[in-house]
Amino acid sequence: MTIPRFLYAMAPGRRHVGYAILGYILFTGVAQAVSPHQPLPFHAGEELTFKVSWLGISVGIATMKIEPHTSDAGESIWRLISTARSLPFFDAFHKVDDYAESLFDPYTRLPSYFFIRQHEGRRRSRYEMIFDQPQRLVTYRKRDQPARLIATKTEVQDPLSVLYRVRSMPLTVGQSIVVPFFNKGKTWMTEVRVLQRERLKLPVGKIDTIKIQPLLRESGIFHHQGDMFVWLTDDAQRVPVQLRSDIKIGSVKARLVQAKGVHLVQAASQRFESLPRGRLAARPGGW
Repeated sequence: MTIPRFLYAMAPGRRHVGYAILGYILFTGVAQAVSPHQPLPFHAGEELTFKVSWLGISVGIATMKIEPHTSDAGESIWRLISTARSLPFFDAFHKVDDYAESLFDPYTRLPSYFFIRQHEGRRRSRYEMIFDQPQRLVTYRKRDQPARLIATKTEVQDPLSVLYRVRSMPLTVGQSIVVPFFNKGKTWMTEVRVLQRERLKLPVGKIDTIKIQPLLRESGIFHHQGDMFVWLTDDAQRVPVQLRSDIKIGSVKARLVQAKGVHLVQAASQRFESLPRGRLAARPGGW
């Protein structure tokens, strides 16, 4: 999970449509103008580890991390890396071994390269994308097939960078944002609904969060693959702490179990437990 796609990957019997919830579920691009000079809520050295469960059974581990990297032009950029791996007992039933990476410019907040290798049950997949953001072009290559040059018409994210881009955007309960990302030869649009604030009890502590729901669509037509939800910390960092995908049989859930390079703020006792969708409750000192 682009930690991105592991939620779908570890749900047997499904047709996979995106790289992890940290990918499709976690959105994209530039829906609202945010100055590139504003500080990002994440940095190199951040590393998140999630336990993935299906029907309440632990089935895998997923990770997301940011590493410093130097571009071919000698500029300092970041390598975003996402992995998903099923637990040994689950391998005989539905083995998952996914790896994805994105080269991300923290100044422009745009990717220049994306690669993914997927092993999910009997399914194998590998492709890469090279982005020419100023020219609005993407070079897309699947396995050993000839590369295709595709126009995007706008700046786009990839299935992994989208999550990080959304973390840097304003999120207001009751409102939505629509953002573009490119994957598998197409430019997709995602409406991200900001649903409510919730307090979660997680292995990393009691955390106040903001719950969002991404909806994937192409050419104005929504493609429902089951409801998907993401919980981000309700602070400036917007750390993803829980992800859930509802499927035909139960749901697949990823919960944060370890975090490095971030400071997780524990919930104060006077804060809310849960707020209805689209409504706010007063808290000391106001919002």
